[in-house]
Amino acid sequence: MPKIYGSLHKPKKDLSGFWLILKSIIILAVLLFCFFAIFFSKTFQIKNVFVEGANFSSEEDIKNTVPLGENIWLLPKQEVIDKVMKDSVIENVTIFRGLPNNIRIRVVERSSSLIWKTGDQNIVLDSEGTAFASFASKDFPEDDTNLGKLLRQLPEVKDTKNLPVNINEKVVSPLFLSFSQELRNSMKEYLPGVEIKSLELGDTTYDLSMILSNGMQVQLTTLGDAAPMVRNLKRLIDQKIVSDNAKIDLRIDRWAYIK
Repeated sequence: MPKIYGSLHKPKKDLSGFWLILKSIIILAVLLFCFFAIFFSKTFQIKNVFVEGANFSSEEDIKNTVPLGENIWLLPKQEVIDKVMKDSVIENVTIFRGLPNNIRIRVVERSSSLIWKTGDQNIVLDSEGTAFASFASKDFPEDDTNLGKLLRQLPEVKDTKNLPVNINEKVVSPLFLSFSQELRNSMKEYLPGVEIKSLELGDTTYDLSMILSNGMQVQLTTLGDAAPMVRNLKRLIDQKIVSDNAKIDLRIDRWAYIK
């Protein structure tokens, strides 16, 4: 009697392990390729450094803190920031990577509030009244430069005693700075046709003399508000109580002493 057997086909070999190993090798090769492409390829070597926000600080010095040719991913950002922050003018630094090979450094400098003129020096004061930059008159930035445009927007006060000022020295109080800025704004609002030729310091920082383009010399006190003093001056001019080249003392509220 004939015997019946099952399938005579050979069982298929299990290749799942082989394919798993092959896939792992391929993935590892791709990862290695990406690793070397990112960290060792010339494509990601730093070629350009751009600086934003540098007015008082040296843009060239800031650029030199970044090693050209360094891999953009391996750039020691904190080390660069520490080097840039050594300049006392700078308050904050941010570094951006621009693929494939650009670095952008954005700096925030101390805010400038006033120019203090003493002797031949033009001292720039920050928002706390501390000196942080200085220019000799012959080296003062031109009006067509970014720094020159910035400085021209600031009030100027002349120290008639020409006392020397050192960098990082406290010169005036924030109250004095606020008064100077308010005075300038009030003159533009109430007497737009009259320009301030100069502001000169008296015996103390509480006494300020304002020399105008019409020849008037106005004595003010920085202990008060500038706007009421300017409004009083406008009334004197509008009512023709004072003439050009007059000397006016407005330091006492609601009073005017005229020479």
